[in-house]
Amino acid sequence: MNKKKVILLLSIKVREFDFQRYDLYEFEKHKNYEIEAHELIEYVHPGFSTVFTKKFSSEKVKKFSTFLNWKDEILKQKKKYKDNLLIINEIQCTNLRSLKINFFLKRQDFCTINFSLSTHPSNAQLSFVKKINWLFKNLISNKKKILLFLEKKISSIFYKILNLQSKYLLIFNKNYLSNTNFKKGSSIILEGNNRDYNMFLKNKDIVEEKKRYGIFLDSPTPAHNIGDSFINGDNQSIKGTKLNWLNSVNRFLRLVENKLNIEILIAPHPKIEYLNNKLEIYGGRELISGKLFQSAKNAKLIISRDSSGAAFAAIYKIPAIFIFTNELKNLKTNFLDHQKKFANEFGVTPVNIDEKIPDIRLKELLKFKNNYYSNYINKYCSARNDNKVNFEVISKILE
Repeated sequence: MNKKKVILLLSIKVREFDFQRYDLYEFEKHKNYEIEAHELIEYVHPGFSTVFTKKFSSEKVKKFSTFLNWKDEILKQKKKYKDNLLIINEIQCTNLRSLKINFFLKRQDFCTINFSLSTHPSNAQLSFVKKINWLFKNLISNKKKILLFLEKKISSIFYKILNLQSKYLLIFNKNYLSNTNFKKGSSIILEGNNRDYNMFLKNKDIVEEKKRYGIFLDSPTPAHNIGDSFINGDNQSIKGTKLNWLNSVNRFLRLVENKLNIEILIAPHPKIEYLNNKLEIYGGRELISGKLFQSAKNAKLIISRDSSGAAFAAIYKIPAIFIFTNELKNLKTNFLDHQKKFANEFGVTPVNIDEKIPDIRLKELLKFKNNYYSNYINKYCSARNDNKVNFEVISKILE
């Protein structure tokens, strides 16, 4: 039998986290496939790699900074494996370089699969007045953002015109096709799980923790670095300033700990390298001991600004608290609209942690509506009615 291979294409820095959430280790262990990841961040988004401080080294990761070097390599792989090669293509069409990669894959008739983008509530739509204000504001103060926005729009248009959708599409919501402008018949649809839910399914047998703790989901911006603002052109202060944000967050975490007699642990962000287990910027609070999908099961609550990791609150049926500050409120961006939409899917209302929070309000934050959580899982986490994980679904392509 000819050897089979799965290659993951990413326009971000490859981390071990990616091998886990795309089931590469399972393809290797349970299906005996060869696995590999191609890191194209320096070609698609030159300089963006500096945002990813988390270190990971593996002989199964190949890095490319030019299109020609990557093209030569991927054509060699195709020649060697022929119909036994599957490309998990996670290079979204956000600029002309990513468009070039997708066009090449389609023209060369590679067997490719995309993952659906509907993993959590998308940004709330701006009103017409807000769109005009956004346009004029950025034309004056942030021309880079306008140029990046236009390049993304142009690339997206050509992506649709040229029908560059992958041969297969893994969806997480059975209503995805009717709720989007997806072109019918352009891909073979597979029903699967989003990456967080998939990690949950793979790791159900978790030892119970005895201590009482909650989890705060860390994010790159503004506590660590510029984050995704690097590629979308936002100013570094789009999510507030580091000092103000950390002062507000730490004050709120102390309140929760004191009032609820609970310890708050910090969930690390996969982009960031943490040098110590205790974080000085978070008042010496500890990092969670395991992966988020493990630690969240026994947590009493999850606190976040707008992290997709909040899905674990719905998965494990624990309270989800979404927070913002006066600074975020005064920035006059669409963030609060987006956060409100996000929180509404959980059946909760975001809380301003710079305002006085009475005990009765704090207790209200610990309530959740199970029907909202179930709907969230159906809308954003899984299109399946069984517990099959993604590699079991995807591997059928090569059988």
